[in-house]
Amino acid sequence: MKLIQNFMNVSKPESNKIIENFDITIIPVLNPDGYAYTWRNKTTRGWRKNRSVKKGQHCIGVDVNRNFPEAWGGAGSSPSPCSNLYRGTHLLSEKEPQALVKYMAKIKNDVIVYLCLHSFGQTLSTPWGYTSEKPKDFDDLAKVGRTARDAIKKVYGTKYSVGNAHNYIYASSGNIVDYLHAQLGIKYTYFIEMRPKKKEFVVPESIMLKNAEEMFAGMVAVADELKDET
Repeated sequence: MKLIQNFMNVSKPESNKIIENFDITIIPVLNPDGYAYTWRNKTTRGWRKNRSVKKGQHCIGVDVNRNFPEAWGGAGSSPSPCSNLYRGTHLLSEKEPQALVKYMAKIKNDVIVYLCLHSFGQTLSTPWGYTSEKPKDFDDLAKVGRTARDAIKKVYGTKYSVGNAHNYIYASSGNIVDYLHAQLGIKYTYFIEMRPKKKEFVVPESIMLKNAEEMFAGMVAVADELKDET
């Protein structure tokens, strides 16, 4: 409620179309244990995986975004427990994706858009991540993506590219965006790789607020584009 009240107080009138036409679910981070671990010291700051411990393995953690059922175990994932892209012992072996899959299955018929925010790269990517082939509805996905891209650019002139994840980021099998699109039928699913464009997973404080402002503008534009689908 505080979020909605503050939104209505400080946003421009045209931005209220998000609240008027959509319910919003925010998942601040899907890997809380791994995220907390990144703050232990400088050497752990770039940690990617969760902190699960598997019997008989000396390396810790699974890449949560390689553990979803769609194309699990394919390109862009690793069978090695010591890899940053370790996919797990089997699909949905981890509690984090298990919880999200269970939740999304309950609300799938009400979901219009799913945005998965990451850094870095300044790309707005559609399925698929596991193959260079594009989904059948790619033209619709790309059209909405370009709407967000154009709105983002108007804020600070930041340029984003739009395309399928495999070609515009890298191969990634077993990811959440592909899963939701393919198996739950949620049409508009995207990976957004925010600023900076260069390789820098730890985003400088100087651009954090700008990232937020640009993402907000993009979301408003997407909401306006898809308001008739609610």
